[in-house]
Amino acid sequence: GEHAALARELASVSEERDALRQELLRREAEQREAEARAVVSAVMSELLDQVVQQDQVVQQAALDAAERAAREEGAAEARAAAEAGEAAGEAEAGQAEAGQPPPLPGEL
Repeated sequence: GEHAALARELASVSEERDALRQELLRREAEQREAEARAVVSAVMSELLDQVVQQDQVVQQAALDAAERAAREEGAAEARAAAEAGEAAGEAEAGQAEAGQPPPLPGEL
């Protein structure tokens, strides 16, 4: 009887130990999963920050290029207007030398 009771108690203790071991393993797995999720979250956050920074750099470069193009276009238009003005002035001077009246706007 006493031997059987000790065997039952040993079996019970063994089952409890196994259950505690399983619970410990489950908690360790949950902890590792939580740590892995935290790492993934931190990496994703860093990558997102880099994408946002790169997007800002690209947007600024596009704005700079557009401003540069607008300045260059304005400069080209100013040169063209200056050249047209010079040509008109030369034409007027040539006509004045020839004794002709200056041309009306649009006759150039």
